[in-house]
Amino acid sequence: MEQLNKNEIKGKIISILLIAAVIGIISFSGCIGEPQKEQTPTGKEIETKIWVDHFNISVEVPTHPKRIISLSKADTEILFTIGVGDRVVGRSSNANHPPEVLNVPDCGSASNPNFEVILNQNSDLIILYTSDRGINAGNYKDIIGRFEKYNLSVVVNPDYPYTIYEVMDYIKHDGKLVGEEEKAEASVNEMNKKINFVEDKVKNLKEDEKPGVGVISTISSENIFASELTGTQVEIAGGINAFEGIKEKLGSKTKSGTYISPESLIEINPDVIIISYMDYSNDVKAGKTEYEVKQEQTEKIKDIPGWQALTAVKNNRICVIDAYKLYGTPRVADGLIEIGRCIHPELFGIENVPDETKKTKTFTDDLNRTVEIPKNPEKIVVIATADVEILFAINASDKIIGRPNFQKYPPEALKIDDIGGMYPLNLEKIMEKNPDLILITMTFKEKYIKQVEQLGGYNLTVLAFNYPNTMDDIINHIKDIGEVVGKENEANDLVENITFRINKITMLTNEMNESQKPKVYKEWINEGSKGSTAGRTSRDNELIVMSGGKNIFGDVEKTSFEANSEEVVNKNPEVIIITTNLDKYD
Repeated sequence: MEQLNKNEIKGKIISILLIAAVIGIISFSGCIGEPQKEQTPTGKEIETKIWVDHFNISVEVPTHPKRIISLSKADTEILFTIGVGDRVVGRSSNANHPPEVLNVPDCGSASNPNFEVILNQNSDLIILYTSDRGINAGNYKDIIGRFEKYNLSVVVNPDYPYTIYEVMDYIKHDGKLVGEEEKAEASVNEMNKKINFVEDKVKNLKEDEKPGVGVISTISSENIFASELTGTQVEIAGGINAFEGIKEKLGSKTKSGTYISPESLIEINPDVIIISYMDYSNDVKAGKTEYEVKQEQTEKIKDIPGWQALTAVKNNRICVIDAYKLYGTPRVADGLIEIGRCIHPELFGIENVPDETKKTKTFTDDLNRTVEIPKNPEKIVVIATADVEILFAINASDKIIGRPNFQKYPPEALKIDDIGGMYPLNLEKIMEKNPDLILITMTFKEKYIKQVEQLGGYNLTVLAFNYPNTMDDIINHIKDIGEVVGKENEANDLVENITFRINKITMLTNEMNESQKPKVYKEWINEGSKGSTAGRTSRDNELIVMSGGKNIFGDVEKTSFEANSEEVVNKNPEVIIITTNLDKYD
């Protein structure tokens, strides 16, 4: 298709606007004209489309933009969520999630863009957003004009979405904008699964079992911001929005809610208080644990005069949730689950009893995540056979409520419910168990790490451990498991027993001279796959050496690899050890 001139484009834009005005389709979802094609300076054609933005401005944009600058925190997070984060070449200063977005150049804000950085990014699409504080009907021409001066392709999106359904519409909107409708739909489907998960938990509640829930922020002895943003989520999670209609009652024009006095909150007296905390992630990054963040914010409420008489305070029904899980981002689905767990802990497998067994502690796992876990977990789902064996060995088997489907030892473990395999995880089975802790020990491959993140998205408490490769790793792992489940003494006893047995063997083998040590070939054979042998960095090599042998491939700097049969013959091992799965011979 030959390149369109300005008059042709202008004509098309006017036609689109006239049709849209008649049938009323210019709305949040944006409008797309027929695909066009334009040429790059090298003569290569790029397919484009006409996009009608929030201010009814028609803009020619690439059908599949490759270099996107997003000066909207919400849009940036959405782009990463739908899997096009690798196309984002510029972000707003306040964008901080997911963590990898911090590697993207900071381009300022929608109302105060850094053009020096922006122009260096060679972008093909820039996304701004409207708000009372940023771009609005009064100033958008001035701001857009600054971008157009540099011949930059700019669209203005609506203000941040608030309810969970608005967020899902917004994701579809952005998916259409960047030509990734299917990816956006997949993300929305994942959010719907979480909505269904919560709805299923609370579906049998009677009206008188639904507590009044007040979501507040900006807490002080003078003012509290009463939020109406989360009313939809509160209702989905089996609660009643205690602030329903309050902004109209007080004459506030702010969409998100209104400021009220401490006395007003006492008068409303919600059964449950949720603190929407804006600096949650910043505090955690600064070194505080999530438990510390929640405690600090909870204590603020208890210290305000008169609030000690609030029902929520007296009954210890106060929850602290990251504000960005409550509105404006794809994480609202995770926030919905947190709201559900806060309002109806008993339906989500959490007993709201302030006794010693329900207190929490923090533990830093092998993904370097500091996780708040129960001080004494009682309902553990285990997704590694070795961890099941460890828990049996340290007298903690009574805590296991789910084990992997390939578990064979000890035999008693087979009486525990099977929750499926490592990949893919059976999320439905896991969630049905309502665990207070999930243990995953794995090789840190990307697909497994993503599963840990997926479990976290359902607000499940997960600890991830790297698969132990040496005897020292195994010993440290046993100690970690003991610490996590409150069985430190038993874990130390097990470690002492293992160490004693190792020392007993090495005392004998250390006295052997080289000529007494046989050459050993070790092979692991798994049905349906090629066999592998042990290299120098493997646990098997360590065990062979401890046992007084010489691994014929002990000079290979690998953990495991497929050995050439000719090499094995040439090395002429004196001992061959085969390990395999003997299930079929049972």
